[in-house]
Amino acid sequence: SQYKNELGLPFKRYCIGNVFRGERAQKGRYREFTQCDFDFIGTQSIGSDAEIVQVIYQTLRHLGVERFTIALNHRKIFNGLMESLGAESQTIETLRILDKIDKIGRESVCEELQSKTTLKGADITMLLDFIAQKQEGSALEFLGKLESFSANAVFQQGISELKELCKLLRLLLPQEFYQINLSIARGLGYYTGIIYETTLGDLPTLGSVCSGGRYDNLTQNFSSDSLSGVGASIGLDRLLAGLEELGLIKGNANVANALLIPLHSLEYGYFAAQNLRNLGLKIEVYPEIVKPKKSFAYANAKGYKYVIVLGEEEESQKTYTLKNMESGEQKNHLSLESLVECLWVVES
Repeated sequence: SQYKNELGLPFKRYCIGNVFRGERAQKGRYREFTQCDFDFIGTQSIGSDAEIVQVIYQTLRHLGVERFTIALNHRKIFNGLMESLGAESQTIETLRILDKIDKIGRESVCEELQSKTTLKGADITMLLDFIAQKQEGSALEFLGKLESFSANAVFQQGISELKELCKLLRLLLPQEFYQINLSIARGLGYYTGIIYETTLGDLPTLGSVCSGGRYDNLTQNFSSDSLSGVGASIGLDRLLAGLEELGLIKGNANVANALLIPLHSLEYGYFAAQNLRNLGLKIEVYPEIVKPKKSFAYANAKGYKYVIVLGEEEESQKTYTLKNMESGEQKNHLSLESLVECLWVVES
């Protein structure tokens, strides 16, 4: 809002940082976590919604995830239904309750709606039956069938905008990666349009790894000017938990190419390590002169495949010994160039 003239509109941005929430910690859901946000500000074009979906799709595909679903819904569809029931003032509370349906089930949601809203039994049944509908065929075919459900203008606008988005998406990504899901509500009250939730096909209980939507009125908290916005967030910690469970990543105890073990001179060990770092390698130095058994045990505990050994002989000859901790193979009297070549081959 403050710098819109300097930035120029429309404006795209991404941000990665820590965020916090107050709730019970559980697998893939923590009180403090890292979130990757990406937003498109200053346009109401459905093209900006399509770009957000593209970012979600490309991110997961580049990470090697083969089965996932980007669920799509539109706030105006539900807003229109609530308006037709004369209960638009309770839309946010109703959405907040409906958003829990996967966690607490239909019966509990029905009880909570009866106790916390003025909705009647028949109206609650209609809403629950509506969001329980599943897409059959393509997204566009499903949306076409939904058009006859309500003549409410807001409802029809939601259907129309989702159809416009899906016409773009069918040209941009395979249709098996996105579908209409009328049950996703995104409990946050500032969403005004299309919303997204992304789940991993092989880990459905993990929850959404990337969620978001359109928030056309959010900047009015800071300025009288309306800046349309759409964006999504990847919960990095939850996504990493999922990728690890799928075997797509493995945790490493270190990020270095090799552990350098000085057996004779600590000074020469750090000097040699610095030379290797200057050539682009990542080197950790064992910081004490100890018996090889202890430093080798450290290398194994940290998951190092290679160690560089510098004893008195290596120091005097300005050579290096490279040991493969997995195979036990050892290369002696390597020149600096030969050592770097060996480690770069490993890195590549």
